[in-house]
Amino acid sequence: PTRRSSDLVNAAAPKFVAKEVDGRAFQFDPASLRQPTLIIFYRGGWCPYCNAQLQDLHTVVPQIVAMGYQVLFLSTDQPRLLYSSLKEKVDYHLLSDSSMDAAHAFGVAFHVDAAHVLSAAKSAGEVSGLVKSDH
Repeated sequence: PTRRSSDLVNAAAPKFVAKEVDGRAFQFDPASLRQPTLIIFYRGGWCPYCNAQLQDLHTVVPQIVAMGYQVLFLSTDQPRLLYSSLKEKVDYHLLSDSSMDAAHAFGVAFHVDAAHVLSAAKSAGEVSGLVKSDH
């Protein structure tokens, strides 16, 4: 079952499995943490907004790490694309959540079904199956 992110306020973080860049499983279990952990979700290297945010965080992440935190970045990218799809090189611990298990566990994933897409398209005007704009 999908949790809502509001369900997690003051609750223990959920367990999840993500993938390292080499495809090995990364087990996240809050009961076995050795240090506090900050988890940052981002769409992937293909997202220009995410790339900008990752670049901006380069000034803050070292300070957070110096305070004793572990910082993990979870992306929907496949493991082999974690670093290669980024526009700029970063020195972060990137993990693949391409299965969306962690996103669902934390209540930050959502799914838009075909009926909602069709409804939105109809309310926007015309449904022709053609791309009308690239913006």
